[in-house]
Amino acid sequence: MHKECIIAWTRGGGVKKRGWGAAGRKLGGRGKESLGQYTFQNILNRLHKRRSLMRSPSGQLIYHYTRLETFLEHILTSKMLKMSPLISSRDPYERFSHEFYYPNSSLVTLADEMHFKSEMEYMQTLWKHSCYLCFVMPDEKSHYEGCDRLRMWDQYAEAHHGVCIGIDREQFETNFYNAGSNEENQKMYAAPVEYNHPIKYPVHTFFGIPVVPADEVANFSCAELVENNYGDFFFQKDLDYKDENE
Repeated sequence: MHKECIIAWTRGGGVKKRGWGAAGRKLGGRGKESLGQYTFQNILNRLHKRRSLMRSPSGQLIYHYTRLETFLEHILTSKMLKMSPLISSRDPYERFSHEFYYPNSSLVTLADEMHFKSEMEYMQTLWKHSCYLCFVMPDEKSHYEGCDRLRMWDQYAEAHHGVCIGIDREQFETNFYNAGSNEENQKMYAAPVEYNHPIKYPVHTFFGIPVVPADEVANFSCAELVENNYGDFFFQKDLDYKDENE
């Protein structure tokens, strides 16, 4: 990513009125100046200035929360964000590889069973080698900016002691896809998360269990299923997570 499309915030240290500080100032950008020395009007002025910074060239910023140490030692120096293994996600729908089943039927031969088993092994391998990177988007309905989410500060930014990074969405996605195009056997996807309850599976379900019809087992392809339904696999969470607005 390019440094000109990055803005970072920390929660305002020493300010008890939920103030915010630009990262350069908070981290010693101007000597030992402390946010605690500002009057409330100064803080309001800084908030107004922060709002103006949110107007990126493409019109929208997306936000990534992280630890202060990670920001200083890795992100700030490398201008890069590290993707995490999908199996490390806290969301069980994301963390576990999807298991599909088929009904007992005379239509399913031994060869079909072996083929289906190999497809399930492929799915497990795919999940094991998949990585993700999460961002919070502005919420137009509630007028929340992505960096205003107290729950996200608490869970993903060291209990309000970390950093929130604002990134130009359009430029980031361009760089993201360009990086992926240089790698063989690699797929790159970026999309807003859809929140559903219950989760929508890209195949038929029986009491919530994904089931492949017996007459489709012989030609079942996990690679094709994921390619045609990547949104259901990688960009879907339970409705309980909707406030994250990823």
